[in-house]
Formats: sequence, structure tokens, C-alpha cells
Amino acid sequence: MKRKNFWFILTILAASVIASRDLFKPGYFSMHDDLQVGRLYEMELCFKDKQFPCRWVPDMGYSYGYPLFNYYPPFPYYLGMVFRGLGFSFIDSVKILFILGFLASTVFMYLLGKELWGESGGLVSAILYLFAPYHSVDVYVRGAMNEFWAMSFLPAIFWSALLIVKEENNRNFRLLFSLFFGLLLLSHNLMTFLFTPAVTLFVLILIFFWKKNFFKKLLDFFLSGIFGLGLAAFFTLPVIFEKKYVHIETMLMGYFNYLAHYVPIGKMLFTRFWGYGSSGWLQDAGMPFQVGFPHWPLAVLTFFFACFLFFRKKIRFQDFIVFPFYFFLFTFSLFMVHLRSVFIWKMLPILSYLQFPWRFLTIVAFSVSVLGGGIIFLLNSKKYQVFLSICLIILIVVLNFSFFRAEKRIKITDTAKLFSTKEWNR
Repeated sequence: MKRKNFWFILTILAASVIASRDLFKPGYFSMHDDLQVGRLYEMELCFKDKQFPCRWVPDMGYSYGYPLFNYYPPFPYYLGMVFRGLGFSFIDSVKILFILGFLASTVFMYLLGKELWGESGGLVSAILYLFAPYHSVDVYVRGAMNEFWAMSFLPAIFWSALLIVKEENNRNFRLLFSLFFGLLLLSHNLMTFLFTPAVTLFVLILIFFWKKNFFKKLLDFFLSGIFGLGLAAFFTLPVIFEKKYVHIETMLMGYFNYLAHYVPIGKMLFTRFWGYGSSGWLQDAGMPFQVGFPHWPLAVLTFFFACFLFFRKKIRFQDFIVFPFYFFLFTFSLFMVHLRSVFIWKMLPILSYLQFPWRFLTIVAFSVSVLGGGIIFLLNSKKYQVFLSICLIILIVVLNFSFFRAEKRIKITDTAKLFSTKEWNR
């Protein structure tokens, strides 16, 4: 192993451990979606009943049974069964899933950033993504296992899509895209609805402006997506065709109505507020929605610096074109979280199934992280690139370190968590 690669790997591992440090401590931690242990337990009952793929769980629905995994994406819980098979407790298996999600998102963002900006730029993008405050919200506040894993696969999908376009012999990358797209469908079908238009636009822009064989590359991308859908078809097709048998209208009522969950621009960009409460009307509740520092200021600076260099003819158009794409993705996604975007939500009723406009912060976090690493690419001195990378990584960790922690840890065992009267009713 090259010495330089060793330091990149060590930095990624160390940063992932720092972000997930509370998960290595004994016990459990409080979260909004406090059903992760229960879902994993029900998945294990499916395995014991030799029901594969798992669809019907026996205990939920007040012990009448419930078609949970016919509609709820199952991938994280299938992965959790690996750790159950290795002898880990349910609680520890859930925490391992969160730890691995942090690591996976960092590695995949590094691969994407490295392809766009080089090794140092890729590392900055990876650390930005890992320490995006919304990443912590998904784990330590919401406990949103499925959305968290969807965020891990987003850079993997963009990375493999980029290489499908870039490489002539792209068979392996087509297979990787199919795999990652299938895993995204199995992790969070609503997030797939958000991510697919974004990656499709990315591919179209690259094919067109990089002057690649348009129809061949488009066919490669399309067939890879179809194969990915095929990998997840055992789950995705029943979700689509069997929704008429369940009351999906309850997903859009009361707390889950999107009109209650827009976020003011100030709370996203100009505060460092952190809390563990829920979302609600006018966002006076205690849930944090900050995009992060230095995330969005660095992304904005990078975009305008790239524009300056392009108009001075210091960078090629083929290199420049990705900057406006990610800047558009950032600003449009940010707009979709704000109340001013309500006309789009009303114009496209299918958006209501996202429930929370702030789900677009997943794309905001992704786009500003990719864009932020581009500042390294724009420097023409290797010495400056290394120096700025080190400074930015330290700054990112220092400014966001305090957000990556649980509100409180609970000394509890599997038995107490699963089989006390209160938890069993839950």
C-alpha cells in the first residue's frame, strides 16, 4: 500500500469513528423512530420461519400481524441479520448498522470526489458529507435507519454513473450502478423518487457536454437502471401494485402532512441551533435543520471561484460544467424545503408522499459536500492543495463535532427493550 493511500484510509476511518463515537458506548440511545430494534427482531422471526423475502411480521399490529416488509424497505434489516448471525445483540446490531452507514457514506463520497477533484479534493468532500449536520439528525435525532442508508448510496450511484459516461469499457461500472440503485430502492423508496431525477440530469449533462456517444451511453445508463430495478423488484413491485390493499392515506394526514414541515431559510443557513425535538408548524420545535458550516459557504465560494476561473479561461469547459450542476442541485433542493416552493408541491401531488419537505436536505447535504471539495481542484499548486485540505478537514470536524452525539444514552438490554410491557406495546 502506498504511504499516501494509507493516510487517506486512516483519515476516513478516524473521521468515521469520531462521528459515530457515541455508538461504541454501552447501552442504547433515544431517537424519534424508536422501532429499529423491534423491526430487526421481527426480521429475525421471518428468518426462523423460513420466510424469505420477509413480508409479514407476526407481532406488530397489536399481535395480529402486519405486512411490514411488503411496504417498508428491508435492506438495513437484512444486513442487520448478518450481525445477529455473528452473535451480536439486537441493540448492538442496530448500532453497528449506523456505524457502517457512516463509514459507507464517507468511502463512497471519497470515490466520487476523487474522480471529480482528485484525491485531496475527494477527501475534503468525504469529510464534508460525513459531518453534514443532517447526517447526525438522521442518526442521533430521528434514528431514521433507512434514510440514513439511502444517503450512503447516493454518492455511490453518482460515482458509478460518472464512470459509465467516462469509461468506454464500462461493464463493471454498469453492474455497480445496478447494484447501488437496487440497494437504494431496498433502503428508501421515497428517497429513490428524489435521487433518480438528479442523477439522470447529471448523466444527460455529462453525455451532452463531454460529447460522448449520446445514444450508446444513454442506453447503458437506462439498462443499468432497469437491472437495478430488477434486483429490487421483489420489494418494489408489490409496493406499487399492492398499495390499494392498505390505507396509505394515513401517510398524508395530521403530522405527516407536508404543509406542516417547511423550514425558514434562516434556520437552514444562518443558525447553529441544535436540538432533539420534533418538526412542526413554523419550525418553532426543537429539530435542527442547519445545512452546516463551513459546508454551504464553502460550496458558494467554490462555485463563484470556478466561474471566475472559467471566464478567465483557466479551466476547461468539460471540467467546469459539473460546478453549475451541483450548485443548481443545492439551490433548487434548498428552495424545495422552503414555504415558497408550495406551488410546486401542489402542482405535483405525488410529492406529498415525501411527507416532510426537509427530506430535500439529503440532496442539499450531498450537493454542498461534492461542491465544497472542488475548491481543492481549482488550486493549481499541489502544495496549496494539501495545505488547504488539512485546514478544511480540521475546520469541518471542529465546527461540527458537538452535533454528533446522542441526547442521552440508556442502560438497557435486549430483553428490557423488547419485552417490557411498554416496549412490547410500542
